[in-house]
Amino acid sequence: MPKREDDTYRYAYGHPPACTCVDCVNRRLRKRRSRKKIIAIVVIVVVVAVVIGIFHNQIAQFFGS
Repeated sequence: MPKREDDTYRYAYGHPPACTCVDCVNRRLRKRRSRKKIIAIVVIVVVVAVVIGIFHNQIAQFFGS
């Protein structure tokens, strides 16, 4: 039998969204890190695409196309 109200919630519904147990905190931090990595990759790809778009003519002349 659960002794505290939050234990009752966990038994009935799982962990609440703002749970501060070690497992939940580590899980949220992993998600945050992976999101930051994805955002960084997208930003790098966009910057490279913009640079290639801006200097396309000069790159084409350099390679003789």
